[in-house]
Amino acid sequence: MLTREEINEYPYLANYFKENPQDLDDFIKYAEIGEKMGKKTVLYHLINIYNDYYGKWEFEYIFTKEFKYKDYKSGKANKIFICIPYTMLYYLYVQLSIDEEETKFLADMSFGEAMNYFNPNAGKNFDDMWERTEIFDTIAEIDFPSIAFQVIKKYAYDEDKLAALCFGLWERMGFNDGFLYRRGSKSVTGLPVDIFLDDSGVWGAKECWNRPIIKFKPWKSDERSDFRLIPMSIDDNPEILFKNPLTELTDKEIEMIKMFVIDNKDSILQICYNNENKDFNPRNLSTMTIEDEPEIIFSMNFNDSEQYNKKIIVE
Repeated sequence: MLTREEINEYPYLANYFKENPQDLDDFIKYAEIGEKMGKKTVLYHLINIYNDYYGKWEFEYIFTKEFKYKDYKSGKANKIFICIPYTMLYYLYVQLSIDEEETKFLADMSFGEAMNYFNPNAGKNFDDMWERTEIFDTIAEIDFPSIAFQVIKKYAYDEDKLAALCFGLWERMGFNDGFLYRRGSKSVTGLPVDIFLDDSGVWGAKECWNRPIIKFKPWKSDERSDFRLIPMSIDDNPEILFKNPLTELTDKEIEMIKMFVIDNKDSILQICYNNENKDFNPRNLSTMTIEDEPEIIFSMNFNDSEQYNKKIIVE
C-alpha cells in the first residue's frame, strides 16, 4: 500500500498535493482500491477511459513561409486528456509483459495488439502510430499531475474507473517521477547499481522533500525496466526512505551506497542545490572498489584510464 511518506519522494505528486492537499486522502484511498483490483482489471478500465476521448478532436494545418503547424478547431481538451490513460496503460503494459503468467502471449504482441487483446471493444484505437506520436508530443507540453487530476475528477461517479486512474497515476509516477537527474553509472562509481542525483534544483526551488536525496536502482540487471528508484537521504548517516523496498541488493551492497554518500556528501549537495552546475561529471566523485572491505578512493584522476582500471573493480 502506498503511504504519504512514499508520495513525498515523487516531486510531481508532492508538488501537486502541496498545492491541493484536499485531494490527497481520496487519491490514497482509490489508488489502494485499484491495487486490490489488479493490473489487468485496471488496464481494462483505462482502455475504456482512453476510448472516451479517442478521436474527439479536429484540427487544420496552418501554413507560413517557414513552417506549418496544427490549429485545433475543436476537441483540444480531449487530445490533452487522452494522454493520461494512454501513458498509464503503457507503464502497466511494461509490468504485465514481464509477468510470467502474462508473457505467454504478451511476448509476441506489440503494445497496440496487447491493448486490443485486453479489450476487444477498443476499436483498434492503439494501432495508429501517427496518433500515438501526436499524443507523446502533447504529453511533453502539459503539467501531467494537474491534468491527471482533472481527468480523475471527471470520473467521480464511477469508483472502478476512479480507482483505475488513481492506481495508474501512482504506477506512472513510479516510472517517471519528475526527479530530474544525472546518472552516476555503476561502471564509473564502482557501486553495484546506478545512482541518480538531482542537478536541476527541483527540491531547492519547490521544497518537495524534507531533506535532499539520491536515488538508486533496486536491480543489478540493466535489462529490467520494472522498478521504482529507491530514495536515500544525503547526510552523515544516510537512510533508505522507503519502508521495506523491493530490491535484490544485499545489506553489504546497500552499505556501499551509504559509504559513497557519506564520502561525497558535500559534492552531491552542491550538485543538488546548484542549478548552474552544468559541468557535473560523476567521475569526479570519490568511488570505491567492490571488495569485502571497500577502499574509499579520493580525488582520482579518471582521465588516466590505466590508473582507473587498476584501482576500480567493476562488475
